[in-house]
Amino acid sequence: MSLALCLACGNIKFGALCECDECGAGSTGNTDLDILFSDWQMSEVFMEELSNIITKINSISNNKEVNLWAFLAYMSKEHPDILEVNVPNEFRMDANNLLLNLYLNSTTQEGINMQMNFMSNKFGGMLIDINNVENLEVIDKQLFLFTKHQEKVYVCDYDLENEAYEDKRFYDAVLKNPAAAVVLIENKGLMKVYDKFSEEYKELSMGFSYEK
Repeated sequence: MSLALCLACGNIKFGALCECDECGAGSTGNTDLDILFSDWQMSEVFMEELSNIITKINSISNNKEVNLWAFLAYMSKEHPDILEVNVPNEFRMDANNLLLNLYLNSTTQEGINMQMNFMSNKFGGMLIDINNVENLEVIDKQLFLFTKHQEKVYVCDYDLENEAYEDKRFYDAVLKNPAAAVVLIENKGLMKVYDKFSEEYKELSMGFSYEK
């Protein structure tokens, strides 16, 4: 019998259409989807990687329908060669917000890599969780942000070194604000820090979209 990924809990189970021995969930009702996430179509190692994603999603939310659509949207974004989906309107906002939390709340190297790869025209830049920010440094008249995993993110160029240090001092103070939630490094070379209770942060969260 083949191995398959349970899309409800992330367990590697026996049989794509069989009930999960971990959570009891059965088929999704879409046979093609069930078989897609089996060793007929992908390796066990890759299924284990996806299992970790489902587990993380389930740790953030207990809404099974939203969680499933969030995972399928994640696949559509990160692995469009395998699956492309359009999230139904009734689940889109919740699934998008759940994915935003998935990207921003991880402090693992995998999570940092996802953040570094997450570029969106909707945001016009890169989002990084404030908890993953280690420090800012000026190098050759350029300002860089370093994460806790020592990823170096370019912020801006300056004509004068003292201008770079002035901005660094300003951003250092802003980043220490206990209400700061997320850093947006814009493509045009600016950095913004959003309060998690601000309207701007809510708009970022609500605007997060994986649609093609």
